[in-house]
Amino acid sequence: MLRSTIVFLLFIAMLSACNPNVAEVPPPTRPTTAPLNDPSVTTITFASYDRERSYFEPLINLFNRENPDIQVIFVDLEEVGEQEAMGILHTTVSAADTTIASISPEDIAKGYVLDLKPLIDADATFDLDDYYPGAFEPLSSDGGIYVLPTTVRAPMIAYNKTLVEEAGITVPEELTWEDLHTFAAIVAEEQDGGQQNYGLMTINTGVESFMVGLEQAGIDPFALSQDDLDLEQPAIVTVLEETQAMIESGAIWHAVQYAQRLEEFKPIEFPNIVMELAQAQRLAFWDTRSFLLPDAAESLPYEVGFVPMPDISLPHDLPNQEGYIISSGTLHPHAAWRWVSFLSEQMPLLENRADQSEIPARRSLSEQRQETLHQNNEYAAALRVALERPKTHPAHFNASVLWALHSAVDMAARSDESASEILRATEDEIANALWETNTPTAIEPVVVATPVILPAGSTEIRFGIAARSQELGELVNQFREAHPDIYVDIISIDQGYGPSAIPQFVRTSELVDCFTWNAVPPTEMLTTTLDLRPLIEADTTFLEDDYPPALLGYFEREGGIHGLPLHFQLRALAYNEDRFEDANLAPPQSDMTLDDFLALAEQMTRREGGEQKYGYALPFSGPLDMWFFLEQFDASINQEGLQGPEPDFTNPAVVEALTFYVDLLREYSPHEDLPGYAGGIMIDYIDSGASAMWMDHSYGALFVDTQDSEDVVPHLVAPPRNADTIGPSDVIVDGMYISAQSPYPDACWEWLTFFSVHTTSLYQTSFPAR
Repeated sequence: MLRSTIVFLLFIAMLSACNPNVAEVPPPTRPTTAPLNDPSVTTITFASYDRERSYFEPLINLFNRENPDIQVIFVDLEEVGEQEAMGILHTTVSAADTTIASISPEDIAKGYVLDLKPLIDADATFDLDDYYPGAFEPLSSDGGIYVLPTTVRAPMIAYNKTLVEEAGITVPEELTWEDLHTFAAIVAEEQDGGQQNYGLMTINTGVESFMVGLEQAGIDPFALSQDDLDLEQPAIVTVLEETQAMIESGAIWHAVQYAQRLEEFKPIEFPNIVMELAQAQRLAFWDTRSFLLPDAAESLPYEVGFVPMPDISLPHDLPNQEGYIISSGTLHPHAAWRWVSFLSEQMPLLENRADQSEIPARRSLSEQRQETLHQNNEYAAALRVALERPKTHPAHFNASVLWALHSAVDMAARSDESASEILRATEDEIANALWETNTPTAIEPVVVATPVILPAGSTEIRFGIAARSQELGELVNQFREAHPDIYVDIISIDQGYGPSAIPQFVRTSELVDCFTWNAVPPTEMLTTTLDLRPLIEADTTFLEDDYPPALLGYFEREGGIHGLPLHFQLRALAYNEDRFEDANLAPPQSDMTLDDFLALAEQMTRREGGEQKYGYALPFSGPLDMWFFLEQFDASINQEGLQGPEPDFTNPAVVEALTFYVDLLREYSPHEDLPGYAGGIMIDYIDSGASAMWMDHSYGALFVDTQDSEDVVPHLVAPPRNADTIGPSDVIVDGMYISAQSPYPDACWEWLTFFSVHTTSLYQTSFPAR
């Protein structure tokens, strides 16, 4: 067992040491600021979050080149913030002429967005028929089009072919709700070892069936006025009773009814519950919005069928639409239209979406994604039928009425009250909603902010950083006041972990002018970052002696300095002083050896009795302190070979170090498994006082979450050592770099030297490097 644990630790170390090949990433085209000062050029703005900048910025550059009379400026919503009084959409349409957003009928009623229908009608080049009819949500009764949708998801039903065939059911290509309810009831009657089988699961767990019943009874609850509101009429009571009976029988799966059948509490989450029931063959039909698309369905032990979901004219969820919109406050609607219509012709950003069933809303674009439309013939056929169906909702839709009816179905599933009693309470709720509806919606005037246009001759630099904050924004503003000719554009970067860290470092250096990096600089910085030595020597105000030479050494390569330390953390041994006082033992000392430390950990471990105590625990999610023990035994996992570093796992020093480490964790810590791979959250052992000692870096060890145990006050000493030297893993140095490809090294130098002396508030658990 010990041997297998050590082998696993060595495997982790080997992965951490890997240097993968770096893929070539083309640098972005830098937008020019010259045309923005030309009065013959119309300047408009587009707002999105910085995480999507890498998608939209190349499109902005392309549009600006192809349309020299219009220039689009990117507005970062991370910097705009949210004004709670008005809401995020009002803030967004006030910050930019155009944006991508999800809007609702309420947003249209408040006058936030521009009606695109007149612009569409006037544009002979715009092909509205290229959109699937199902792409447009009916958000308003005035016939307007307020958003150009980017994606569409068609309502479909998936089903277990084996289960329905065994029940004697033949599913037609055009399924009706009557068919679906009949089939669901048949399957729900089938029992398997006493377990309940379920007929139908929809995303709104029964609301769809309730709305279908109202529709078939000729009742439109959204058309009811305060004067004729009568939910207790026999037809509505009957529909709710039928829905209640289907839920009770299992014909309709409902979370409340399902939970009540479980013998023990179990959290119910989509899409996990769908996969769980589908794999157990206890679910016959399900709404594909719940999960299980063709790729996931292939892992099931049976064939999955697909049919379009039957039509429902009454809404069963809140109508909303994501896509490109124009602010009602824009002063340049025609220029804004040319931009959003251009965007609508581009392949939408789909990679980061959790919903893998979304496809482009335009036919011409969706046909380019062959894997979606053709991966499963039956799925593709059902999808095409569903996409061609236009969506219909009542013109007098009221969201509050919809949520009240949702609540009625939930009450029918969870309560012993009769349908009449539930509907009586729902009627009061809807009456209040209708009263609020009769109050005219206040139109919020929108004024788009004037875009920030850089003065002629000014320089824009792109500064990459992993963590944005309000303090960082304030620093940028202070710098602009002192350097009005330099504009710092904050770019969020992803540093990656493990093997992906080095490619991300290279990619970052190609995407921005300067950046910070929270890790030891890789050897690739020699070619990807600028040697700062000439800038240091040319700057008489820069004090190189303000940095400890050991920290500068991290960035020195071949006589140059390819980065500057920004802040650093030191390894420390933290301990719970109260634990040592209770045990009548002296706490750890700074001159401890490893053997002293091991003996102390043994003395502080108590495994007898109900409340166990431990001498040592890890506060992080992986065995990161493994490097410390390797260094203390002067153990290297690599040796130089003919073609570079080679694994040296059988080195006796490596085996000795890891044996010491594994014994420490096994005998004197709560770790039955390596943290991060199995076991619990180790920080809990520290918070509760169960662990006497732990390692962390810098005075971050003092920031243990003691909300539940306020008596835990960590104290710090230097870690135990076999030698006087400081190991590479004992110090974590974060650095600042200027990209080798940046055309603005001098502006970057001005910003980085300013940034380096104003970062105390940004890095509160680290020491400033200066």
